[in-house]
Amino acid sequence: MRKYVTYKRVSGGENQKSGLGLDAQERDIQLFLENYADDPYEVLEEFVEVQTGTDNDRPQLTAAIALAKQH
Repeated sequence: MRKYVTYKRVSGGENQKSGLGLDAQERDIQLFLENYADDPYEVLEEFVEVQTGTDNDRPQLTAAIALAKQH
């Protein structure tokens, strides 16, 4: 079974309004899983972060990468 870790990030309120927000990212993740993921699949965990991408100290991204490396 293929295992996935999802990660969504926005910088702040402006991304939500521009169509690049968490809802849009969730939709795209679901579209990928439904149309391209091996069946059956398992989402191990979903990580969400509201933080600028220029900040390299992103705890949720670090945790997502660590979990993906374990599997």
